[in-house]
Amino acid sequence: MRTFVSKTRVEEFTARLTADLQPVIRKETGQATIVEAALRANCSQLAIVRLILERKLNRVAKLERRRGYNSILVDLAEVRSVVHGVDPDALTMLAFADRNGMKKDTARALVRHGHLRAIPVDRVGGQRGQVLIEVAEADAFQQRYVSLGELGRTTGKGYRVIKRELASLGLLPAFDPKKVVGHFFDREAVLRYSKG
Repeated sequence: MRTFVSKTRVEEFTARLTADLQPVIRKETGQATIVEAALRANCSQLAIVRLILERKLNRVAKLERRRGYNSILVDLAEVRSVVHGVDPDALTMLAFADRNGMKKDTARALVRHGHLRAIPVDRVGGQRGQVLIEVAEADAFQQRYVSLGELGRTTGKGYRVIKRELASLGLLPAFDPKKVVGHFFDREAVLRYSKG
């Protein structure tokens, strides 16, 4: 049996939802409609609507040229933060990989083998969702380890040459290269040997 809601009730609800929202001319980077945000933040539209009604989201706007439910814009990072309790600047696996000049598979392997801590974010219905990496965790990883690729970019040498030089100095990769699909070395040890 389908339930029908009168047009007046829908308009009243939309008016309540959009009350006091900042009008904007166009969608800015990081903003999404409720439908888009629910998909990208792995939560339900209802959860986002509740957050808006309870005034738990600070960055909510209304598109001037649209009407109704689809005119409402939320900040995607803020929705992720409030719904899942993670830092709004947390990185997706792909963003972490891009930031560190590695493949997404390498980033996944680092998480899978416990070398990088990530926060799982479940989808609606308990399905397995994505993982996010806190900025502090990403920074700590980058400060502690250096990849062979990064060494190649900074020195201008080929990765085989660098690998051979490091091996001759007794520096071995910090993790099993076959498991993490890449070569990572302790940054301090590399710096110590490169200066000495």
